[in-house]
Amino acid sequence: MGNARRTILVHIWDDPEAPNGIQFGMSGFGVQKDEITCAKGTMPHGDSNSVTFEINNRSDRSWLFPSDESDAMWVSENGSDCPTHRPPENPEFPLKDIKVSHDREQLTVRNRNSCKATYKFALNFVDGDDQKHLYSFDPIWNNQNGGTGHTR
Repeated sequence: MGNARRTILVHIWDDPEAPNGIQFGMSGFGVQKDEITCAKGTMPHGDSNSVTFEINNRSDRSWLFPSDESDAMWVSENGSDCPTHRPPENPEFPLKDIKVSHDREQLTVRNRNSCKATYKFALNFVDGDDQKHLYSFDPIWNNQNGGTGHTR
């Protein structure tokens, strides 16, 4: 199977006016504001999108992805409710394909993108000095299609 790969930077910076004193943003291919768009185009239906989220930390605190990969990214079952706790596994984003790097500054996920749908999701972070509390960033994932009916 093929894989469309991309890296998205997750910007984290201090903002005393924001909740928890931090702000989040994203940049990269397919990102507009806080929404990621994935389209397969002519990719076969069975192929997936692979996205690596990389922390671009501009904060005074040391932000990392949680060591428990099942807490690094939570995906809702719909496009209207952002998960505030660990939801059931979403088949479009298999838990077995969610990987946190050894230094915990990157999170790689596989998005099956098998149908057109919009998902609310949360990227979760921990402060390197206090790794018990999760800090969430809740952008939107916009799957555009399921690709062609062909496989490789």
